[in-house]
Amino acid sequence: MKKLGIILGIVFTSMVMNAQQQNGVNVTVTIENVLSDEGQIIGSLHTADTFMKGPGIQNKSVDASTGEVTLTFSDVAPGTFALMLMHDKNSNQRMDFEPSRNA
Repeated sequence: MKKLGIILGIVFTSMVMNAQQQNGVNVTVTIENVLSDEGQIIGSLHTADTFMKGPGIQNKSVDASTGEVTLTFSDVAPGTFALMLMHDKNSNQRMDFEPSRNA
């Protein structure tokens, strides 16, 4: 009976350790001083492999709100990351380089 308790204890401990290794953390980013409530705030979390090469490992967007907005990236594995942010005022999902004619 004692051996069964030890074996179950080892199995349970290894399951807990594996579960902890597979789960990442939440990374919450707060953007302050948003000047307009037009459009969306788009953020992407990047590794060295994805930075400036397309979509990040996670991409989030929230409606813009004057003042402060928050983005949360879920289940992020440990590592080094870069964050890219854009205020997409006209909600066209891209960076516009020409000034708007409506401004």
